[in-house]
Amino acid sequence: MTASLIAVGRVAKPHGVRGELKVDLYWEGSTSLLEVDRVVLAFAQGPLHTRLVESVRPTPRYQLLKVAGIDDLTEAGRWRGAEIRVARAVLPPLEAGAYYLADLVGARVVSARGELGVVVEVRPYPTVDTIVIEDATGRRHEQPLVEPWLTRVDAENGVVELGGVEGFLD
Repeated sequence: MTASLIAVGRVAKPHGVRGELKVDLYWEGSTSLLEVDRVVLAFAQGPLHTRLVESVRPTPRYQLLKVAGIDDLTEAGRWRGAEIRVARAVLPPLEAGAYYLADLVGARVVSARGELGVVVEVRPYPTVDTIVIEDATGRRHEQPLVEPWLTRVDAENGVVELGGVEGFLD
């Protein structure tokens, strides 16, 4: 399940005339952009673009990211909606039992009923993170990652255990 890149946010919009990117972080309080010297910008479809970080300025709602090669408002505007990813290797080590949400993609999802499917996506919302589970028929279900539904996560072995399926959203 381990990905070499971890998505930390998305470009909300350009900021100012110098080409800064206003980054909406997926996890409030994350300091990951302050700890890296390179980021990867990526759209859902298309190539990855690695850029050197020139500066990062935290604001109450966003982080303002300036990267090499994006030097004006017009060029910054082209990156609206791009995901910002960082190399896993440069992030601080995780505590025992902790995991990155990206580690759940590809994990098997099980419950007392048996195998439910596979995690195909993680969706961070302002109030709760969810996983999107694809079942054997190809249908997708969204499940919040909170009690009482979430029983256990074993990211190392790629297993998410749910206490029940009440609340499954199609």
